[in-house]
Amino acid sequence: MVRVGGNDGQIAVIRGSEYGFLTPVPFGDQLAYITGTGTPENFEANRDLLFSIIESIHVPAGVPEPTATPLPGLGGLSGMPGETTEATEEVTEAAG
Repeated sequence: MVRVGGNDGQIAVIRGSEYGFLTPVPFGDQLAYITGTGTPENFEANRDLLFSIIESIHVPAGVPEPTATPLPGLGGLSGMPGETTEATEEVTEAAG
């Protein structure tokens, strides 16, 4: 038994062309299948990591509450005409 995002699920170790975990987790009237796999050569070395990834999943997936992002200031626009620079009507030829 494994807890995934507050839900109980079963976990199976799969050993075939890929080694890994298969975790069916029921929630409401739906079922999520979560897998974490590796190759036969690297599964044992990554077993704890794969299991912790499976445990960290939230079923059903949640979306974090949006937060306001402040707009950038005008400090990066110092090259724009302002109080210290004035636009002129002088025409210059293009270099080249």
